[in-house]
Amino acid sequence: LNPNLQTHKMNSIDSSQKIAKGALIVFISLIFGKLLSYIYIALLAKTGSSSYGLLNLGFAITSFLIVISMIGMDVGVMRYVAYYKGKKDKPRIKGALISSIKIVLPISILFSIILNILSDFISIRFLHNQDLSLILKIFSFTIPIGVLTNLILDMITGLQKIIYSNLTREIIDRI
Repeated sequence: LNPNLQTHKMNSIDSSQKIAKGALIVFISLIFGKLLSYIYIALLAKTGSSSYGLLNLGFAITSFLIVISMIGMDVGVMRYVAYYKGKKDKPRIKGALISSIKIVLPISILFSIILNILSDFISIRFLHNQDLSLILKIFSFTIPIGVLTNLILDMITGLQKIIYSNLTREIIDRI
């Protein structure tokens, strides 16, 4: 037998096993994440539909501000980290992450402060519900945390550690 062919078959088997293992971990994390979501919804349902709606509205507003705060840096981090990983250039991988944090963290802190200050105005003037104000004030502090979490998870994805990224997104985010 040709030794190169045999080596190629062994590499194919190793790759297939890695893919299968990764797919199984992703599948289990998705199931566990969905289970946590259902528990969360069941607990919130006990508080009443009004509270559930206000909480989801608060999540929607802060999620929107997190996306705006990212200004596309999440995609850039993923792309450049993967690129520099291929070139085995660790200092530039670190530099891509640090540069993006230096850009998006001040933006997210600014949005956090603005949301906190304007929470009463937004709640009463636009959404006609004073109860939302406290939720927005509390959630405003999660904007910088959400931005940093997204950047780090996109860096992990760029490093092709998708299993860790998926586990974190599906389980820790739900908790």
